[in-house]
Amino acid sequence: MECFLAFYFEQLSYLTPDGNIFSTAYLTLSTAKSIIRKYFVMEHKEFFTMKITVNEKPRECDRDCSIEDLLSKIGAAPDRVAIVLNDDVLSPKRIPYVVLKEGDRVEILTLAAGG
Repeated sequence: MECFLAFYFEQLSYLTPDGNIFSTAYLTLSTAKSIIRKYFVMEHKEFFTMKITVNEKPRECDRDCSIEDLLSKIGAAPDRVAIVLNDDVLSPKRIPYVVLKEGDRVEILTLAAGG
């Protein structure tokens, strides 16, 4: 499959001190990202997302999603949960560095105090 991306350049013009008009074109990163998302990602979502399982429920996330990103999206505080990734308990020190892969199984266990 071939992919073609077009970049959007904005025209920037200003008057120089000697009275000449200077023009240049530049690519704004935010504009490029929004265009790519709008026209490419919508049609080719499978290239940018992956399927994982979170607490036994299917979920889609970005391909570069980390455990920390996932916790942020669901509103869980990293210091208040225990993470089990594919039947292995993650050390809290590893959580910021673990990037998820297609098909990963994540269990998020909320820690609660009580008596």
